[in-house]
Amino acid sequence: MPSALSSVRSRLGTRHGDQGCGGSPGHRTQVWYPLDWQVRVLQLDPRRSEVDGARFARRDHLGPGNAATGVAGAGLDGLRAASSADPTRRIPTSGVNPMSVSDRRLAVLWPVPSAFRIDVVGPDALSVLHNLTTNDVRRLEIGSGCETFLTNVRGQVLVHAITVRLPDRMAIMGLHPEPESLRAHIDRYIIREEAEVRDRSSDTETLVLVGRDAATGLQAMRANAALAAAAKVGNAEPIDGSTEDNAADASAANATDLVHANLPWSIPAVWINASRDVSDRLRAVLQELDVHRLSETEFEGLRVAARWPKPGAEIGDKTLPQELDRDAQAISFTKGCYLGQETVARLDARGQVQKKLALLQLPAGLSAAPSDPVTCDDQVAGVLTSVAAQPDGSSLALAYLKRGFFDGSQPLQVGGVPVTFLPRQSAG
Repeated sequence: MPSALSSVRSRLGTRHGDQGCGGSPGHRTQVWYPLDWQVRVLQLDPRRSEVDGARFARRDHLGPGNAATGVAGAGLDGLRAASSADPTRRIPTSGVNPMSVSDRRLAVLWPVPSAFRIDVVGPDALSVLHNLTTNDVRRLEIGSGCETFLTNVRGQVLVHAITVRLPDRMAIMGLHPEPESLRAHIDRYIIREEAEVRDRSSDTETLVLVGRDAATGLQAMRANAALAAAAKVGNAEPIDGSTEDNAADASAANATDLVHANLPWSIPAVWINASRDVSDRLRAVLQELDVHRLSETEFEGLRVAARWPKPGAEIGDKTLPQELDRDAQAISFTKGCYLGQETVARLDARGQVQKKLALLQLPAGLSAAPSDPVTCDDQVAGVLTSVAAQPDGSSLALAYLKRGFFDGSQPLQVGGVPVTFLPRQSAG
C-alpha cells in the first residue's frame, strides 16, 4: 500500500532534471560519478512553488545521474501526513551510519558554527574566482555549483568551500573562523576586473537539515506562503520562463537570496544559506514541524563520517589540497592556470603527497583525542585530527596517515588498541 508521502508525490507530481557536460580527459582516465551533489537556487515566488535545480560539479565536469525528486508545494500538511518511509535517496559515502539521527525524519543544526558566505559580484566575478580556485568553476551554469579549494600562491589550502554561480555573482560558502581574511585574499587579486568582494557572513545565516525527510522539509519551507512572499531571488532562467523581471530580481538578490546544496554525507543532508529576512521565516516553519535540534556533538559526528575537513582540525596553515583526499570532488587537473596550480599539478604528476586524510573507527571504551598518534606496531603511522563519539560508545576519527599507510592494509592502533581503517567508497 503506498505511503502518504508517495500519495502526495503522485498528486502533486515530481520534477526531474538532468544537466551535465563532459570534461576534457587530460592525462588520466576520467571517471563518471553518480550524482551526490546538487545545488539549487530557490526561486521563491508566491505564485509558484517549483524548484529550478542544477547539477553540482564533480571534478572538472558535471556528472550524470538522476536529479533528486521532491514534493512540489506539499507544504506543512503534506509533511505532517508523510509516513516514516524514506523519501530521499541514501547517498553512499563511507558506508558509516554515524549517529542516531539517521533514525530521525528531520533534524537541524542552526546556526552552524564558523559558517561563512562571501560573494564576488560583478561581470568578471566568474573569471576572478576561476583564477583563485582548484575546480573548474567556468563550467558552472547559473544556479549550479561545486566543491573547491581556495589556495595561496604556494598551493596551500586557505579554505574548503562550496561555490555557486548566481546571475550577478559567485557565492562561496563553508566553514572558516575568519571570513574577512578570505575576502581580503580574493580582493588582493582583483586589479582591472569588474568585480567586488563582499563578506555576507554577518547578514546571512547557515543551517544544515539532516534526516530522511530533509529534502521534503526544505520543500515545506519554501512552499510556506509567508516565506515565498518575502523572498525574491534573481536567476537567469526565471521559473515562469520570462525575463522581464530578471534585472530587478538580480538586484534584490543580495539582500533576500536563499541557496541550498545537498551534501554528499552518509545520510541525506542539506546545507542552507539565507539572508536574515528569509531565515526568520525558515525558523517559523521549522517550529511547526517535528524537528530535532542537533547538538554540535551530533553534527560533528556527521561531519567526521563525511570526511568533511574543518579549519583548525584537518586544515592548517600548510595543508595541501591532495592531503585532504577530495581530489575527485574539488580539484580539476585540466582547467589550466590558477593561483597555486603549479604545486597542485606537481604533486599530482609525481604522486608525492606525504600524508593523506583517512577515516578510522575506534572501538567502544577507547579514549582518544586530536593529536593522539596512530601507530603500526611501534612505528608512528599518523595522527588524529578529529574524534566524534557515537551512540554505541565507539568513535569515528579523522586522521592524517603517512605515506605507506594510505590503503589501510597494515594494522593500525591508537593508544595500543587496534582500530579499523574505513576505505572510501567510489561515491564518497
